[in-house]
Amino acid sequence: MMDLTFKNLSLKSANLNRESAFPSIIPVINVQTEKSVSLDEEDEIFFDIGKIRSIYPYNQQDLYDRSLEDRKYKAAVLENNYLKAIFLPELGGRLWSLYDKISGRELLYLNDSIRFCNLALRNAWFSGGVEWNIGMIGHTPFTCEPLFTARLKASDGTPILRMYEYERLRGVTYQMDFSLPGNSQMLLCRMRICNLQNRTIPMYWWSNMAIREQKDVRVIVPADSSYYSTGNTISKTTVPIRKGRDVSYPVNTDSSMDYFYRIPDGKRNYIAAVDRTGQGMVQTSTRRLRGRKLFVWGQCQGGHTWQRFLTDKAGDYAEIQAGLGRTQYECIPMPPLSAWEWVEGYGALNANPSAVHGDWDTAQIEVENRLNEIATEKWFDDYLKSSLKDYTLKKGEVIQYGSGFGALESLRRLKSGEKFPDHLDFGKPDEKQQHWLQLLETGKLPSPNPKESPPSYMLDDKWFELLKESCKNDATNWYAHYHIGMFLIGRGDYLNAARSLETSWSIQPSCWISYGLAACCYADGDLENAVKHILDALKFNPDDVSLARDCFRFMYEADMFGEIQECYKNISVSLQQDGKLKFYLAVAYAKMGELEKAESLLYENGGLIIPVIREGEVSLTSLWFFIEEQKHIKRGEIFDANIQPPEFLDYRTAVKNET
Repeated sequence: MMDLTFKNLSLKSANLNRESAFPSIIPVINVQTEKSVSLDEEDEIFFDIGKIRSIYPYNQQDLYDRSLEDRKYKAAVLENNYLKAIFLPELGGRLWSLYDKISGRELLYLNDSIRFCNLALRNAWFSGGVEWNIGMIGHTPFTCEPLFTARLKASDGTPILRMYEYERLRGVTYQMDFSLPGNSQMLLCRMRICNLQNRTIPMYWWSNMAIREQKDVRVIVPADSSYYSTGNTISKTTVPIRKGRDVSYPVNTDSSMDYFYRIPDGKRNYIAAVDRTGQGMVQTSTRRLRGRKLFVWGQCQGGHTWQRFLTDKAGDYAEIQAGLGRTQYECIPMPPLSAWEWVEGYGALNANPSAVHGDWDTAQIEVENRLNEIATEKWFDDYLKSSLKDYTLKKGEVIQYGSGFGALESLRRLKSGEKFPDHLDFGKPDEKQQHWLQLLETGKLPSPNPKESPPSYMLDDKWFELLKESCKNDATNWYAHYHIGMFLIGRGDYLNAARSLETSWSIQPSCWISYGLAACCYADGDLENAVKHILDALKFNPDDVSLARDCFRFMYEADMFGEIQECYKNISVSLQQDGKLKFYLAVAYAKMGELEKAESLLYENGGLIIPVIREGEVSLTSLWFFIEEQKHIKRGEIFDANIQPPEFLDYRTAVKNET
């Protein structure tokens, strides 16, 4: 039996809603990039390339809610006699479920809901299944986006599910071809990234697999040491024993932590998670995908708080991962006009329980022996070569279209005589690309109504040249000068960006320009003028919650607590209900001595919820500590900083002295 079907799947889900109307030009916290290193000369970790300040030119996806309702999602289902794999093409191609038909069990952590939270580069992210991350350090910009989805067949009749996109920050195409041949005990994932640039680019890929976290689950890899991260430092440790504890069991790490395993050259790359019976899941790949990782939220109270925040009642999970680099704090230099390919395999593992839960060497040998019985490393290498000749470069039948940026880039390249993959059908440009299409065809951008939000942004050098030329031909177009300012912000050239935005403002004032000027001042450390400009933007667009959050953030960082209270009074009633804005108001009350008002907000309805609270953010916890300390001071009492906050306000994922 080999089958590929498409159906609607009903899932309990929050509402993602539309993306923000404003460009992603305000720097965001990214826990992966805020690290220092403590490594040796032989480690060869590219920790200094490929970092980004923001995810521009993509807009933020920060308008989701937390109310769960039954919603219909398109699903692609691959199955054979051994496995059934369910994908969500509308949500980054997430492998949502991998079901082992032989033992009758789910191999992945199957979340009971899709609950969006602020963990990705574009904000919105959800846990569960297997996520495919490309391009930049962190979660992919497509994790909550529809991908192009097509079907085709291999020469032997095996159905192929293809999902692909054009990633415009790095300027690459990527395709993922999934199959379950009739005799295969593993889901085969054939990946291909094409660098379309005439220059070396930083490249990143990590496949993130969620597994159920239980006391008896052990993660096994062919490594005796790992890079690990806790706090802001990347160091090394032995595995499986670290500080007297066997950290191959995820529950034996108290803090939120990453373990990046140092698999020796020449070893087969795999990672497995097995329970007390020896059953579990194994992932392997050809050698392009050299990194393996374990991520845990930790057993501290904050780790459990985050786990509950990401689900309804599905329980705790950990992640095992596989990537291009040794660690997730680096991008790998990808040569000009090159293609990187590899094959991943996902399947059930049935091992001797006493062996996989015995000493580390025995566990490694047992997993590799059982894996070789399923498929050898040579078989994967041969499949990588044979599939390239067979179906990789063949066209498929499109079932779902993704964004129109690939189509737009294809037209630009056609006009300039540059190559673009012709076996991937990117359709036609859609509404978001129409202004850029007009620039390509006429040499001029339109001059739209400034009350309308710009539909999209660009960062590619070739488009920048077209845009600069259009300004020469039409020097009074506010929109062209505005986009030049955005390009320059994207490049980090804030001084010249501000000049272009001021030119645009002199032609036609708008909230978009004020927001851009605020971003320039903020990047320059000029909080006073950043606040001035963003307040101007809010006057233009007083009902936009994304804008209001950034405005309050700037005032908060500038210690303008009276201004926060005044501004909160003047925003709409609907905006006043936003959890993030309520948090800023609570801080303002607390800092100005109105502790009862601050505490009332913090505890309202069982505890203040910030839907967009950022991964690693402890703002609610810190506010609770500040209020408690001030209350003690007022009573003339000594404050004990080691007291425990209420569970629902404790987002701390680090345990003291665990380094």
